[in-house]
Order: sequence, then structure tokens, then C-alpha cells
Amino acid sequence: MAKLKSAEEAFRGMVRNFMTPKVLGYYEAGLYAAELSEGTGVDGEPIFGVSVMRRDLDRRDKETASLSRFCCTREEAEEYIEQLRQRGKQWWKLMDIRSKA
Repeated sequence: MAKLKSAEEAFRGMVRNFMTPKVLGYYEAGLYAAELSEGTGVDGEPIFGVSVMRRDLDRRDKETASLSRFCCTREEAEEYIEQLRQRGKQWWKLMDIRSKA
């Protein structure tokens, strides 16, 4: 298995999202890395994005692209990041079971 990067390392060199360019933080969620960012919607309202990368890859893939999400509030975005953390824990359990087989 490839060495896992920190969440910040996983996003290094990636192009910023033009809708949510202000990075608020990076989060590790097992296999996944999440970037929480903020921007301004078309009516001037704050909007938030959760971009997702796999920590063992040097590129985005279909899975992580489908996991990325737009949120209307920071609370909604942080709740989604927590869901990703739970999903990441399940992934680690699955890998542990496979390694013991």
C-alpha cells in the first residue's frame, strides 16, 4: 500500500476552486483528505465546498470527485466531513480484514 500523505500534502499543487477559493482547513478522514473552502454565491451569500482526495494517490479519481460537495453553511460542510471520517474508518477496517485473510 502507498504511503498516506497528510491532508494538506494531498492538495498541494491542485488548482483552487473558483467558486470557493478561500481555504478554511484540511482534514484527514482515513484514506481520504478533505479541504474545506469558502466563497461567495451569485447573490453574495457565503458558500462552502468540501473537496475530497485520496491520500494515497497523486491525482483525483472518479470516486473522490463524486465525494466532493457544495454546502450552504459551514456547519453542513463540517457535518459532511465527519461523515467522510466515519467512511474512512470503515475503509481501514475492511483493509485490516483483508490483510488477515
